[in-house]
Amino acid sequence: MVRVLGGTARHGRRALLTLLIAALLLALWLVALVAEQAKADSGPVAGPQGRPGPRGSRGPRGYTGSRGRRGRTGAHGARGATGATGPAGVQGEVGPMGPTGATGATGAAGATGATGATGATGATGAGATGATGVQGDVGPTGPTGATGATGATGATGATGVQGDVGPTGPVGPTGATGAAGQTGSTGGIGPTGATGATGATGATGATGATGATGASMVFGGVDAIDVGETGFLGMGGQGSTAPDADTAASVISVAGALDGLQAHATKTSSGNVIVTVEKATAAAPHTFTATPLTCTITGANDVCSDTADSVSFAVGDRIAVLVQNSTGGF
Repeated sequence: MVRVLGGTARHGRRALLTLLIAALLLALWLVALVAEQAKADSGPVAGPQGRPGPRGSRGPRGYTGSRGRRGRTGAHGARGATGATGPAGVQGEVGPMGPTGATGATGAAGATGATGATGATGATGAGATGATGVQGDVGPTGPTGATGATGATGATGATGVQGDVGPTGPVGPTGATGAAGQTGSTGGIGPTGATGATGATGATGATGATGATGASMVFGGVDAIDVGETGFLGMGGQGSTAPDADTAASVISVAGALDGLQAHATKTSSGNVIVTVEKATAAAPHTFTATPLTCTITGANDVCSDTADSVSFAVGDRIAVLVQNSTGGF
């Protein structure tokens, strides 16, 4: 009995071992299967990098693809800083003279000339005599003068035919004048007679002397002058000064005297600005000389004037203004 049992036990252990080996083989097979599947999924394992092969010939150019849609416009970038101002260009040629400016304001009226001599008085018109006034009352009759002696009466002759009336005998002597009667009251004033014709106009008196011409204003200006700069300007406005007086000069068209100089400058710092009027005669070459008309804008001031001096100009003379700037800005 013991052997049988013992034989049975060894047989059972062998069967169990067989099952375990089968299970292990199945597990190994499953692991191998999973590994093969993983290889199939991930492709073959890369070997070491081989050397580059020779370059193949260039393939044909593919078709150009359709143009893509335009992208949205990007936002504007920030504006860059303003670049530094470039150096001033070379002074251009002087342009043609501009049209004549508007006529200046009329000067003050000159003094009235002396009154001319009075013309001769015209002839007096002959007016008709007014009607005679009413006759005043007759004064009382004076006493009758003494009667002369009566001549003797002649004999009465026969009445003849009525003859022609004889001539009037001479008037007897006038009797003595009686005393004057009282003056009668003055009759009323008769109506005014018609106005006589106007007499001829007397000759016009001589014209008085013409009064002095009224004053007018001339001016000039410039936009900017650098510190330490010396330049010239003419009459009217300009962007910058000229390097010499002849280039900037203006020609005088009306003779007269220049006075009452005034200058104004908008300065950015203190310093002096000297303004001087220069003059050249009409004859060439035009040599400019400084005149007494000058003034200096000093310190923090922005205006100066010269009201004491005067300079005369003839037609064709030239005028220019010298400006010397020693301020920090202008």
